[in-house]
Amino acid sequence: MKTSPSMLFLTIGGLLVLGTLANAGGNPVRSPQAVVVGDDAVVVLDRTAAELVRLDRNLKPAGRTLLTGDPCAVTIAPGKPLAYVAERTANRIAVVDLQQDRVIRRVSIDGGAWPVSLAVDRDGRWLYVGTAFPAKLFIYRLGADGTDLEPLLAVPVLRWPADLAIGPDGVTVAVANQLPVRLEGVTGPTAAVSLVSFNPSDPGRWHRSDIPLPPGSSGLRGVAFSPDGHYVYAVHGLGRVRSPITQLERGWVNTNALSIIDTVSRRRVATVLLDDLYRGAADPADVVCSPDGSRLWVALAGSHELVRINIADLHRLLQGSVPGWLERIEDSMQANIWVRLRDNPSLVRLLENDLAALRLARVKLRLPAGGFGPRALAISSDGATVYVANYFSGSLTAISTADPTRKRTVLLGPMAEPDAVRRGALIFHDARRSFQHWHSCATCHQHGGRVDGLSWDFVADGLGNPKDTVSLIGLAETEPMNRRATVANAYDCVRNGLFSTNLKPVERRVVDDLFAYLAALRPEPSPLPLVDPKLAEPARRGKQLFEGKAGCAGCHSGPYLTDGKMHNVGTGSGHWEEADGRYDTPSLRELYRTAPYLHDGRAWTLREVLTTFNRRQRHGHVERLSAAELDDLIAYLLSL
Repeated sequence: MKTSPSMLFLTIGGLLVLGTLANAGGNPVRSPQAVVVGDDAVVVLDRTAAELVRLDRNLKPAGRTLLTGDPCAVTIAPGKPLAYVAERTANRIAVVDLQQDRVIRRVSIDGGAWPVSLAVDRDGRWLYVGTAFPAKLFIYRLGADGTDLEPLLAVPVLRWPADLAIGPDGVTVAVANQLPVRLEGVTGPTAAVSLVSFNPSDPGRWHRSDIPLPPGSSGLRGVAFSPDGHYVYAVHGLGRVRSPITQLERGWVNTNALSIIDTVSRRRVATVLLDDLYRGAADPADVVCSPDGSRLWVALAGSHELVRINIADLHRLLQGSVPGWLERIEDSMQANIWVRLRDNPSLVRLLENDLAALRLARVKLRLPAGGFGPRALAISSDGATVYVANYFSGSLTAISTADPTRKRTVLLGPMAEPDAVRRGALIFHDARRSFQHWHSCATCHQHGGRVDGLSWDFVADGLGNPKDTVSLIGLAETEPMNRRATVANAYDCVRNGLFSTNLKPVERRVVDDLFAYLAALRPEPSPLPLVDPKLAEPARRGKQLFEGKAGCAGCHSGPYLTDGKMHNVGTGSGHWEEADGRYDTPSLRELYRTAPYLHDGRAWTLREVLTTFNRRQRHGHVERLSAAELDDLIAYLLSL
């Protein structure tokens, strides 16, 4: 590292990074979460510093706007000096004047809580907002100056709408539902893309189609339209949840995928893998399409890389046009996947398991992102530059699309030296620590140590008995660990988990830092009272039932509502390794966001927990409750 009186020079991944040298003390932790490109500026949302940073086209800081309430998403008004920021926990949209670098208005969400995604159509008529609780797509009509937001429509979607993309017609929206749900006709839980269309002249007329991804899909965090609106591209994880976790090699546990959806037929055309044979493309976080529709760029948050895909060539292959050079390549003395697919289109599902297909077709390029934790992408209107927000480096990288080796990385500002918690956060999100880089801790424990909505067949408690992914919130206060209490204390759980899930040696300092990060995680208050303040009274009555008539508090006690003991509540799997039917009492904190429930994820609602899977009345004495009292009890559980 070299320093001068005015600039700081350091190297990240072999790339020169420039930033302003500030006072040693009092600097924030910087974490660029989102980036958008305006007519004359690049706007970056710094989540942990709670700032909107405006850079000029030379990537020099031009202005900063302070924000509150965990700002997590940003979009801009076309042709106007305005940005809209989702302040999640404050449950509002901040309207930012980019000329004066100040918030000029804040609009509260009515009927939804926790805005987590935003988008504006290219004509600046509609602002789209995705809220997590309940999962909804809110549509606002923008006034002439862009500062007036008129509520127009609220459309229910599926689960945690992490990203939105607007079609060229301005009234068709692709919603990336990050977490899996249970869908009729689909084997096993999976994430899905919701396509929503509405009629501006008659907003009450809207249509929603849910297009499921392959079973085992989760972590759907990025969607993009093709320029002509014919296709939606979605990037996500694809877990092999039916296989026991006995090895990681060649995607045995986790793979990472791009799904292509036809917006006319509203069906999934294909799912292809972003990985290579012996190297995972962990945690795809965002996707953008070039203005001419020829290429896609995908951010790999866990692998700290980008993937460039020649999507126009991929479409031709999927339509059966195989060039002669590719036709001549054999795969184990048979025709390769593209030739077989041309001759028999019904084989398209084979692509979901083919780690070599994109590389074989020469349509994929992997390259460094310019920093650690690339979470968001934006592309200039001329398609010449891709911008990458590197969360853990506190930096923005600009990459030439004509020559990806030409790149420039700048820091958003002076940064605090990483402490153990920050170092642990990077470890938690760093897939390079797993064998062949297939996954990070965050692949399964999404949203800062919580759940992926899937059940996995772990080795420690035997094979053939999958367990629901547990939340890590309150890890140090909820010992013992795991559904079968196979580990006595939290520190050992962290150490064992690093080795057993990553299959690589672990240094003590790494365990210490990761434990510091996990021990710092705390539950967030339920946002549901923000949706309807009238829920407070049913929740109060439900608390009395919980502690009394329903008999729940005997096992669910203390600040995290667990006694730390094993109990048989009549939900045993029948597996010989757990014939006693006893499972660790789970914490009830954040039940509003941790579905599915029970040790194997069999229940998708709390009502199912208390009724369908409580026939022996060992899991609360629901037979004593009236229908209204059951509603009150559930209201209390959702308030935790």
